[in-house]
Amino acid sequence: MKIMLTGGKGMLGRTICAELSDFEVIPTDLPEADITDAASFDALVKKIQPDAIIHCAAMTAVDKCETEVDLAYKLNAFGTANVASACHRNGIRLIAISTDYVFEGDLDRAYNEFDRPSGGRTIYGKSKFAGEEAVRNHCPNHVICRISWLYGAGGPSFVHAMVNLADGTRPVLKVVADQIGNPTSTLAVARKLRRMLEQQGYRVVMTRDSDVFLTLQQRVDIANRIPDSVFVSIHHNSGRREASGIETFTLAPQGTTSPYARTKRNMELAG
Repeated sequence: MKIMLTGGKGMLGRTICAELSDFEVIPTDLPEADITDAASFDALVKKIQPDAIIHCAAMTAVDKCETEVDLAYKLNAFGTANVASACHRNGIRLIAISTDYVFEGDLDRAYNEFDRPSGGRTIYGKSKFAGEEAVRNHCPNHVICRISWLYGAGGPSFVHAMVNLADGTRPVLKVVADQIGNPTSTLAVARKLRRMLEQQGYRVVMTRDSDVFLTLQQRVDIANRIPDSVFVSIHHNSGRREASGIETFTLAPQGTTSPYARTKRNMELAG
Protein backbone atom coordinates (compact mmCIF):
# COMPACT_ATOMS: atom_id res chain seq x y z
CA MET A 1 0.00 0.00 0.00
CA LYS A 2 1.32 3.42 -0.96
CA ILE A 3 0.80 6.11 1.69
CA MET A 4 1.39 9.80 1.08
CA LEU A 5 2.19 11.71 4.25
CA THR A 6 1.84 15.47 4.66
CA GLY A 7 3.95 17.09 7.37
CA GLY A 8 6.50 14.33 6.98
CA LYS A 9 9.26 16.27 8.74
CA GLY A 10 7.24 16.75 11.94
CA MET A 11 7.41 14.70 15.13
CA LEU A 12 4.41 12.50 14.26
CA GLY A 13 5.41 12.29 10.59
CA ARG A 14 8.87 10.99 11.46
CA THR A 15 7.42 8.32 13.74
CA ILE A 16 4.91 7.23 11.11
CA CYS A 17 7.71 6.81 8.56
CA ALA A 18 9.68 4.65 10.99
CA GLU A 19 6.73 2.59 12.25
CA LEU A 20 5.17 1.97 8.82
CA SER A 21 8.43 0.97 7.15
CA ASP A 22 6.77 -2.06 5.59
CA PHE A 23 4.39 0.25 3.71
CA GLU A 24 5.48 2.43 0.82
CA VAL A 25 5.38 5.72 2.71
CA ILE A 26 6.04 8.89 0.71
CA PRO A 27 6.75 11.70 3.22
CA THR A 28 6.11 15.19 1.90
CA ASP A 29 6.60 18.61 3.44
CA LEU A 30 7.51 22.15 2.50
CA PRO A 31 8.70 23.31 0.06
CA GLU A 32 7.70 20.51 -2.35
CA ALA A 33 4.26 19.97 -0.80
CA ASP A 34 2.43 23.23 -0.10
CA ILE A 35 -1.07 22.39 1.10
CA THR A 36 -2.10 26.04 0.76
CA ASP A 37 -1.59 25.86 -3.02
CA ALA A 38 -4.52 23.76 -4.25
CA ALA A 39 -3.31 23.32 -7.83
CA SER A 40 0.26 22.30 -6.99
CA PHE A 41 -0.86 19.95 -4.23
CA ASP A 42 -3.37 18.28 -6.54
CA ALA A 43 -0.63 17.86 -9.15
CA LEU A 44 1.63 16.25 -6.53
CA VAL A 45 -1.13 13.84 -5.53
CA LYS A 46 -1.66 12.87 -9.17
CA LYS A 47 2.07 12.28 -9.54
CA ILE A 48 2.39 10.10 -6.43
CA GLN A 49 -0.96 8.30 -6.86
CA PRO A 50 -1.21 7.04 -3.26
CA ASP A 51 -3.82 4.65 -1.90
CA ALA A 52 -4.25 6.86 1.16
CA ILE A 53 -3.07 10.19 2.52
CA ILE A 54 -2.28 10.72 6.20
CA HIS A 55 -2.62 14.45 6.71
CA CYS A 56 -0.35 15.62 9.56
CA ALA A 57 0.67 19.02 8.19
CA ALA A 58 -0.61 21.80 10.43
CA MET A 59 0.29 24.90 12.40
CA THR A 60 0.38 23.40 15.90
CA ALA A 61 2.11 26.15 17.92
CA VAL A 62 -0.87 27.23 20.03
CA ASP A 63 0.52 30.61 21.12
CA LYS A 64 1.74 31.43 17.63
CA CYS A 65 -1.74 30.75 16.24
CA GLU A 66 -3.10 33.47 18.54
CA THR A 67 -0.75 36.08 17.09
CA GLU A 68 -0.80 34.85 13.47
CA VAL A 69 -4.49 34.15 13.02
CA ASP A 70 -4.57 34.39 9.22
CA LEU A 71 -1.71 31.94 8.87
CA ALA A 72 -3.34 29.50 11.31
CA TYR A 73 -6.54 29.42 9.25
CA LYS A 74 -4.62 29.33 5.99
CA LEU A 75 -2.80 26.16 7.07
CA ASN A 76 -5.23 24.39 9.35
CA ALA A 77 -8.50 25.17 7.59
CA PHE A 78 -7.93 26.13 3.96
CA GLY A 79 -4.87 23.90 3.58
CA THR A 80 -6.80 20.96 4.96
CA ALA A 81 -9.69 21.73 2.60
CA ASN A 82 -7.23 21.53 -0.31
CA VAL A 83 -5.99 18.13 0.90
CA ALA A 84 -9.54 16.84 1.31
CA SER A 85 -10.60 18.09 -2.12
CA ALA A 86 -7.57 16.52 -3.78
CA CYS A 87 -8.33 13.20 -2.09
CA HIS A 88 -11.94 13.25 -3.26
CA ARG A 89 -11.07 14.22 -6.83
CA ASN A 90 -8.52 11.43 -7.08
CA GLY A 91 -10.44 8.72 -5.21
CA ILE A 92 -7.99 8.54 -2.30
CA ARG A 93 -8.76 7.66 1.30
CA LEU A 94 -7.96 10.47 3.75
CA ILE A 95 -6.87 10.06 7.35
CA ALA A 96 -6.75 13.55 8.85
CA ILE A 97 -5.04 14.29 12.17
CA SER A 98 -6.85 16.70 14.47
CA THR A 99 -6.77 17.69 18.14
CA ASP A 100 -8.78 17.77 21.37
CA TYR A 101 -8.38 21.56 21.29
CA VAL A 102 -11.58 21.59 19.22
CA PHE A 103 -13.44 21.31 22.56
CA GLU A 104 -14.11 24.05 25.11
CA GLY A 105 -11.95 22.45 27.79
CA ASP A 106 -14.42 23.00 30.64
CA LEU A 107 -15.10 19.37 31.59
CA ASP A 108 -13.44 17.59 34.49
CA ARG A 109 -12.60 14.59 32.30
CA ALA A 110 -11.02 13.89 28.95
CA TYR A 111 -13.23 14.52 25.93
CA ASN A 112 -14.43 11.79 23.60
CA GLU A 113 -16.33 11.63 20.30
CA PHE A 114 -19.72 11.66 21.96
CA ASP A 115 -18.98 15.25 23.07
CA ARG A 116 -19.83 17.91 20.52
CA PRO A 117 -16.92 20.15 19.47
CA SER A 118 -17.38 23.85 18.92
CA GLY A 119 -13.85 24.89 18.03
CA GLY A 120 -12.81 25.53 21.60
CA ARG A 121 -11.38 28.76 22.96
CA THR A 122 -8.16 29.11 20.99
CA ILE A 123 -7.41 30.05 17.41
CA TYR A 124 -5.58 26.75 17.11
CA GLY A 125 -8.70 24.82 18.12
CA LYS A 126 -11.04 26.93 15.99
CA SER A 127 -8.83 26.62 12.91
CA LYS A 128 -8.46 22.86 13.38
CA PHE A 129 -12.21 22.47 13.82
CA ALA A 130 -12.72 24.40 10.59
CA GLY A 131 -10.32 21.91 9.03
CA GLU A 132 -12.38 19.00 10.38
CA GLU A 133 -15.52 20.46 8.84
CA ALA A 134 -13.72 20.91 5.53
CA VAL A 135 -12.74 17.23 5.57
CA ARG A 136 -16.33 16.17 6.24
CA ASN A 137 -17.67 18.41 3.50
CA HIS A 138 -15.10 17.74 0.79
CA CYS A 139 -14.05 14.10 1.22
CA PRO A 140 -16.65 11.46 2.13
CA ASN A 141 -13.99 8.73 2.32
CA HIS A 142 -12.25 10.03 5.41
CA VAL A 143 -11.30 9.28 8.98
CA ILE A 144 -10.53 12.07 11.47
CA CYS A 145 -8.19 11.14 14.34
CA ARG A 146 -8.00 13.52 17.28
CA ILE A 147 -4.87 13.32 19.38
CA SER A 148 -3.95 14.91 22.70
CA TRP A 149 -0.73 16.21 24.27
CA LEU A 150 1.50 14.51 21.74
CA TYR A 151 5.09 13.58 22.54
CA GLY A 152 7.70 11.57 20.69
CA ALA A 153 11.31 11.13 19.71
CA GLY A 154 13.08 14.33 18.76
CA GLY A 155 10.22 16.62 19.82
CA PRO A 156 9.13 19.31 20.00
CA SER A 157 6.74 18.52 22.84
CA PHE A 158 5.84 19.46 26.41
CA VAL A 159 8.19 16.76 27.68
CA HIS A 160 11.12 18.20 25.73
CA ALA A 161 10.28 21.74 26.86
CA MET A 162 10.25 20.72 30.54
CA VAL A 163 13.55 18.86 30.22
CA ASN A 164 15.13 21.94 28.64
CA LEU A 165 13.76 24.18 31.41
CA ALA A 166 15.08 21.85 34.11
CA ASP A 167 18.67 22.71 33.25
CA GLY A 168 19.65 23.78 36.75
CA THR A 169 19.43 27.52 36.09
CA ARG A 170 16.06 27.90 37.86
CA PRO A 171 15.52 27.32 41.59
CA VAL A 172 11.85 26.48 40.97
CA LEU A 173 10.05 25.13 37.94
CA LYS A 174 6.43 26.32 37.91
CA VAL A 175 3.90 24.18 36.01
CA VAL A 176 0.10 24.46 35.95
CA ALA A 177 -1.80 21.81 37.91
CA ASP A 178 -5.42 22.69 37.04
CA GLN A 179 -5.52 21.20 33.53
CA ILE A 180 -6.08 17.57 32.64
CA GLY A 181 -5.41 15.66 29.45
CA ASN A 182 -4.12 12.46 27.87
CA PRO A 183 -0.39 12.55 27.05
CA THR A 184 -0.09 10.43 23.90
CA SER A 185 3.02 9.03 22.28
CA THR A 186 3.57 9.33 18.55
CA LEU A 187 4.34 5.61 18.53
CA ALA A 188 0.89 4.74 19.91
CA VAL A 189 -0.75 6.93 17.28
CA ALA A 190 1.32 5.45 14.45
CA ARG A 191 0.38 1.92 15.50
CA LYS A 192 -3.33 2.79 15.52
CA LEU A 193 -3.02 4.39 12.10
CA ARG A 194 -1.51 1.13 10.87
CA ARG A 195 -4.61 -0.74 12.06
CA MET A 196 -6.87 1.70 10.25
CA LEU A 197 -4.90 1.32 7.04
CA GLU A 198 -4.89 -2.46 7.26
CA GLN A 199 -8.59 -2.79 8.02
CA GLN A 200 -10.54 -1.38 5.12
CA GLY A 201 -13.69 -1.63 7.24
CA TYR A 202 -12.77 1.79 8.53
CA ARG A 203 -13.62 3.35 5.19
CA VAL A 204 -16.23 6.02 5.69
CA VAL A 205 -19.81 5.36 4.66
CA MET A 206 -21.31 8.85 5.11
CA THR A 207 -23.56 8.83 2.04
CA ARG A 208 -26.09 11.64 2.17
CA ASP A 209 -29.80 10.96 1.61
CA SER A 210 -29.22 7.24 2.05
CA ASP A 211 -31.67 4.85 3.67
CA VAL A 212 -28.80 2.76 5.06
CA PHE A 213 -27.88 3.63 8.63
CA LEU A 214 -25.55 2.22 11.25
CA THR A 215 -26.91 2.29 14.77
CA LEU A 216 -24.83 3.87 17.51
CA GLN A 217 -24.27 0.42 19.06
CA GLN A 218 -23.08 -1.01 15.74
CA ARG A 219 -20.54 1.78 15.49
CA VAL A 220 -19.35 1.20 19.05
CA ASP A 221 -19.01 -2.51 18.29
CA ILE A 222 -16.83 -1.68 15.28
CA ALA A 223 -14.65 0.61 17.39
CA ASN A 224 -14.14 -2.22 19.88
CA ARG A 225 -12.27 -4.17 17.21
CA ILE A 226 -9.20 -2.07 18.09
CA PRO A 227 -8.45 -3.24 21.64
CA ASP A 228 -5.57 -2.25 23.87
CA SER A 229 -4.57 0.61 26.16
CA VAL A 230 -5.30 3.28 23.57
CA PHE A 231 -8.85 4.53 23.91
CA VAL A 232 -10.81 4.56 20.67
CA SER A 233 -14.43 5.59 20.37
CA ILE A 234 -16.67 6.95 17.65
CA HIS A 235 -18.11 10.34 16.78
CA HIS A 236 -21.91 10.43 16.67
CA ASN A 237 -23.81 12.99 14.62
CA SER A 238 -27.30 12.63 16.05
CA GLY A 239 -30.11 14.27 14.16
CA ARG A 240 -28.26 14.49 10.84
CA ARG A 241 -29.80 12.75 7.83
CA GLU A 242 -26.80 10.75 6.71
CA ALA A 243 -25.30 7.33 7.06
CA SER A 244 -22.38 7.93 9.38
CA GLY A 245 -19.75 5.23 9.42
CA ILE A 246 -16.44 5.26 11.20
CA GLU A 247 -15.68 8.94 10.97
CA THR A 248 -13.98 10.51 13.97
CA PHE A 249 -11.72 8.79 16.50
CA THR A 250 -9.88 9.86 19.60
CA LEU A 251 -6.44 8.27 19.70
CA ALA A 252 -5.23 8.75 23.27
CA PRO A 253 -4.39 6.56 26.27
CA GLN A 254 -6.93 5.88 28.99
CA GLY A 255 -6.56 7.98 32.10
CA THR A 256 -5.61 11.62 32.49
CA THR A 257 -2.97 13.72 34.20
CA SER A 258 -2.02 17.36 34.66
CA PRO A 259 1.05 19.17 33.33
CA TYR A 260 2.33 19.38 36.92
CA ALA A 261 1.92 15.67 37.63
CA ARG A 262 3.39 14.82 34.27
CA THR A 263 6.44 17.03 34.82
CA LYS A 264 6.93 15.67 38.35
CA ARG A 265 6.94 12.10 37.06
CA ASN A 266 9.30 12.98 34.21
CA MET A 267 11.75 14.52 36.68
CA GLU A 268 11.53 11.43 38.89
CA LEU A 269 12.28 9.15 35.94
CA ALA A 270 15.16 11.39 34.90
CA GLY A 271 16.65 11.11 38.37
